[in-house]
Amino acid sequence: MTRIAGARPLLTARLVASRVRTPSGWELPDVLAGRRVLAFAGIGRPQGFVAVLEDAGAEVVATRWYRDHHRYVEGDLERVVADAAARGVIAVTTTKDAVKLPSAAQVWVVEAEMRPETGDWNALWRLLPGERS
Repeated sequence: MTRIAGARPLLTARLVASRVRTPSGWELPDVLAGRRVLAFAGIGRPQGFVAVLEDAGAEVVATRWYRDHHRYVEGDLERVVADAAARGVIAVTTTKDAVKLPSAAQVWVVEAEMRPETGDWNALWRLLPGERS
């Protein structure tokens, strides 16, 4: 990493599940632990969503990916939910996709956030011009 960052501070972060909307409401991410899921989304890097789910303890048994910024049309959601039901798993998606679905959609919604792995957010803010610690 020294070749890339040189003398600059190197801060790393990763995306992690912060909460999950289930039929019971918003819950902690540990509700995914041990659950078998079908992940679906219209995002640019779907393997990142799979990593978030697996880090939370879910077993991703199937996926259905759409192009980034996919506009869901009639039948998309029904096919996902039917596929999940046939497999006996839970359909899960991202908050980005959930806003494009009917509010009564029978899917779980995973909200994610960036968390620092090295340092903390204050170290990042201190790098900005005019910021003081």
